[in-house]
Amino acid sequence: MNLFFSSSLTQELSPQVQEIVFVDASVDQAHLLLAGLKPSAIAIHLNAQGDGIVEIAQHLSQFPAVSAIHLLAHGAPGEIFLGSTRVNLSVLSVYRDWLAQIGAGLVGAREILLYGCECGAGAVGESFVATLAQVTGAKIAASASLTGNAALGGRWNLVMRTAALQTALAFSPEVRAAYPGVLGNFVVTNAANSGSGSLRDAITQANANSDTSIITFNLPSDSRILLQSNLPDITTNLTINGDFGNDGIADIIISGEGNSSPFFIRSGATVVIEGINIESASETAGGAIFGQSSANITFRDGEIRNSQATGGSGTFGGGAIAIVNAGTQLTLENARLINNTSSQPGGGISAQAGTTLTLRNSTILGNTSNQQGGGLYLNDATATIINTTIAGNTIGTGVGAGINLTNGTASSAIGNISLQNSLVVDNFAGNAEDNFQLVGSPASTNNAQFSITDSTNNVQFVDLASGDVRLVLVANVGDDGIDDGNNTLVPTGLTADILGNPRIIDNNSDGTATVNLGAVETIALANQPPTISAIADLTLNAGASSGSIPFTISDLETAAGSLLVSTASSNTSLIPAGSISVGGSGSNRTISLTPQAGQSGTATITVAVDDGTTTTEEAFTVNVVDTQPSNLVVVNTLAGGTDTDPATTTLREALQQVTSGGTITFANNLLGGTISLSGGQLLINRSVAIDGDLNNDGMPDITVRAAANSRVIEVNDNSDSEITVNLEGLTITGGSVVGDGGGILSLENLNITNSTITDNTVISSGNGGGIFHIGTNGGTLSLDNSTVSNNRTLNNNNGSGNGAGLGLTQTTALRITNSVITGNSSRRNGGGLFIGLSESISAYLGNSTIAANTGGNGGGIQIGSSRFANLNILNTTVSANSARSQGGGLQISVRDGSVALTNSTIHGNTANSDGGALRITDGTANLVSSTVTGNRATTASGTGGIRTLQAGTVSLTNSIVATNTTGGAATDLAGQSVDGGFNFIGNGNGTIFTKRQQ
Repeated sequence: MNLFFSSSLTQELSPQVQEIVFVDASVDQAHLLLAGLKPSAIAIHLNAQGDGIVEIAQHLSQFPAVSAIHLLAHGAPGEIFLGSTRVNLSVLSVYRDWLAQIGAGLVGAREILLYGCECGAGAVGESFVATLAQVTGAKIAASASLTGNAALGGRWNLVMRTAALQTALAFSPEVRAAYPGVLGNFVVTNAANSGSGSLRDAITQANANSDTSIITFNLPSDSRILLQSNLPDITTNLTINGDFGNDGIADIIISGEGNSSPFFIRSGATVVIEGINIESASETAGGAIFGQSSANITFRDGEIRNSQATGGSGTFGGGAIAIVNAGTQLTLENARLINNTSSQPGGGISAQAGTTLTLRNSTILGNTSNQQGGGLYLNDATATIINTTIAGNTIGTGVGAGINLTNGTASSAIGNISLQNSLVVDNFAGNAEDNFQLVGSPASTNNAQFSITDSTNNVQFVDLASGDVRLVLVANVGDDGIDDGNNTLVPTGLTADILGNPRIIDNNSDGTATVNLGAVETIALANQPPTISAIADLTLNAGASSGSIPFTISDLETAAGSLLVSTASSNTSLIPAGSISVGGSGSNRTISLTPQAGQSGTATITVAVDDGTTTTEEAFTVNVVDTQPSNLVVVNTLAGGTDTDPATTTLREALQQVTSGGTITFANNLLGGTISLSGGQLLINRSVAIDGDLNNDGMPDITVRAAANSRVIEVNDNSDSEITVNLEGLTITGGSVVGDGGGILSLENLNITNSTITDNTVISSGNGGGIFHIGTNGGTLSLDNSTVSNNRTLNNNNGSGNGAGLGLTQTTALRITNSVITGNSSRRNGGGLFIGLSESISAYLGNSTIAANTGGNGGGIQIGSSRFANLNILNTTVSANSARSQGGGLQISVRDGSVALTNSTIHGNTANSDGGALRITDGTANLVSSTVTGNRATTASGTGGIRTLQAGTVSLTNSIVATNTTGGAATDLAGQSVDGGFNFIGNGNGTIFTKRQQ
């Protein structure tokens, strides 16, 4: 069903429509599902090249009575594909206003159902669903498994929900059961040449799937896949998307290592490759991409560089790409083919008889054919070339260094090639510029030659050799390609150039916006002044050197090494001219300076760059602090101990110099640096703030790494009084100690902000692998916008400590907000967080994630041996934790106390014995508007969901406890409980829920 509405029909139907199914164009055989569409819903198909989120918002605005929308689209953990938009966590913030409009456009139940495979799976899926709910204000349901055909492992169960739903699935059971495909993507998680989760594995799986498939990547940006052999031939319809942020920038690199080729596309397959850079590929023909007959290939937002076609006579050439059989279509959009080579025709692309080539917003640069067609070789092929630059290509013995058209139509217009707003210039035959940039050899005319150099003979590029094909505007010179195009030839939707800048602007200031020729709209002006990068303001101690501060310089006309750099100080009493020095060479320069000892104040330092004609200046401010008194101390070296140099201040020295209540910060040039401690742990014995967030971006900029067999920091004034220590913008790592607190041991009030505590260990029976807090005198601990990860209370599987991430005892107050505790492993209790022996503790966890931790009891959180303890958990996810014994998510023992979970999720946790989600042996747990699903106890006698015993009780209000299992059977709730009303609780058969009333 494909519904399109006129304005009058929309007005007539809109009050009747209660639900809308938005169908993504990539879903094969969607009509089979739409045949069983519920009567209250309509279906609207999204444009394959459109912005899916914007389209949904615009359509929804026409229907005032819609209570729910269904998104029928392909998915993967934490993302769903809508039109041309890959919707994931990083994209939600970009589309915040549109998503808010979608949420505001819903009425009544206000629900959004996501059918994409595994969209809600894992911690990233849970975070995606929760964030989408927050941005839209709607209730969200998403699949945490494959969606679709049961024989392929699919289900039709949207179990990841932010709240109970009123809306049923959009399709009847009959059509769901008969649907032959799944709505999932294949996700590459392994950058290796082969193996599970590799690109090779994903292509193999996609080839076995009858549905159109999508391959995405869950790898760091700029991950490089090094091929040891050719990837499998692609035999099915497939999209391979390496653009993580939908920003038109490739995030994946595939290297053929000089002997392999990534993509051989078989006959009839429709394949889209986007957001991928290919380098050093090699094959007999089509070094990086080879397409057989009737294949439809699109390569966009990527680059093919330094690849080669090595075949001899009779092969098809195409250093980057070859399409060789009738009916094959190749489209390049925002693509770059650079420095590819072929022993046969077509240094960049070889297109054989009956094929069709379309180039838009692309560059074909520096490619070489030993014969003809340095850039393109078209052998009776049809080509449409729009806003494309073909330059710097080279041929050997033949003709047509830019484009060679062979056996074409006999016409002076070259009938089977269309050039629109494009440049074919500065291509070379041997070492000289080719007289015929474009050459045709029609069958009825012997070597007829057509040149398009006359109208563009004043074209100047900024730097063709380096690939910078911005055009240079020279005064009073025409025919330079700038504003020389025809706006009517720019295709609809082509709104940006290859650099992402507006496609049509007024570059020559004649009052009319006209498109440039070629791929780039932005230009450079002749005789531009030199440039210098910004230099950040900094604070230094008097007499202390700044160290080398890097900056870069450049100039359009002058080599960077020939530019003159000078400096000046506005306060020579504070910073004399002789104390400033400039170093480096070429584009990369440095400046260093040393204030006078015993002085304080500010000075403006000006750095000037002169190209002989014009001068550019960059100024920055230096704040100089006299270290007496030392209420502000600036660390200006990464040394981990102490030294005798008065010009440098180490962190260890700063802790000795700073007064109580003072602040320690770091010189700006230390941003991103690591302090590797020597001489044991750091002792903080007075109230102090240490600020390592140098650029105020809420991220740690300084790493402090422990010395061997030592913790990183101990906070302790060895008195009965309390001091307060604030740590911000630090990464604490590498601690390893026999005792408590591998990363930090605190006996005081400790506040940690914008920091990371990672990879620390306590050995033997110590507690708190990352942090251990002892509130002997009633101390408090707070953690905000921070991460505690991969810490351990074990060594070579020995040891028996508690609280691998955080451990507390005798603490009076704990506050954790906007933080993540993940990947920690404890041999005993509380893999993520352990609270023990704390009388009357008040604890709060808000907007945080406790995930993928491991413990003996309480895989995520263990609260034990505490009286009058009160723990409030709000808007928090406890997921994917595991306990070797009991309480996979949480284990609670709070005599005369309680734990409240509000708007929170306990999902996917595992206990080997009992209480897969939550086990309560003493005290009361109050769950309000929370979800407990998908948890598991592996033994048959345990409880997969919530288990109470002894003096433990759980109270449930407006919550869901379902789909929890024990040894394969559903066991959601066992023991003493209080029904606060409006709950959905599994009844034991795993499929039917009962609603308990007050």
